[in-house]
Amino acid sequence: MKDYLNAEELNDFLLIATVLQTVSKIRKGWSSRNNLTKEEHKNLKYAETYLEKFLTQLVSRLSAKEQRKIENRAKEFELKIIDKYTLQRMKGQWEEELKVAHLKREEFEDWCEQIMEIHCKHCKKHHDSCNLYDVFVNNFVPESGWNLENCRYAYRKPKVRKKVG
Repeated sequence: MKDYLNAEELNDFLLIATVLQTVSKIRKGWSSRNNLTKEEHKNLKYAETYLEKFLTQLVSRLSAKEQRKIENRAKEFELKIIDKYTLQRMKGQWEEELKVAHLKREEFEDWCEQIMEIHCKHCKKHHDSCNLYDVFVNNFVPESGWNLENCRYAYRKPKVRKKVG
């Protein structure tokens, strides 16, 4: 069994957590206004109990990293009901926003190091024919420092000789 949730599963989880909070709020609010029969109150309480059990069991089998991710997303999660017109307008804004990736500089540079390890180490390709070159230049990625003729990001890893004896 997986120890993480994909994007759709995470949204489902957050929706169930929201339903749980809503059911609890309804049960308490309607009860205080004397607008629930005993049977209705009991059924809402059952729903709360089983939703809570489901969420607790699911979280317990996920990795610690995934649990932190869910906790952080849950803090920022808010469910809104909107009409189709508003949804279409927002969808256009989201599509525009998705055209640009947003990363913290430290994460981006870590990603660059990993990419350079794969594509730039011992690379003989000329920078004009490299897709990564413009990305690195446009985002001020530090050069390798090797000053190779083909590309400012290409480098050679020195061979380490084993000591004999």
